[in-house]
Amino acid sequence: MAERFEVYQCGVCGNVVGMLIAGGGQLTCCNLHGLWTQEV
Repeated sequence: MAERFEVYQCGVCGNVVGMLIAGGGQLTCCNLHGLWTQEV
């Protein structure tokens, strides 16, 4: 699950997402699950 106030990047297309509100579920991009990396 994504954490609040973290930034993640898609491992396929490079899309960057900043989480403001975290909830249940998974981040999804390019119709794939689990290919997100946390930005530092």
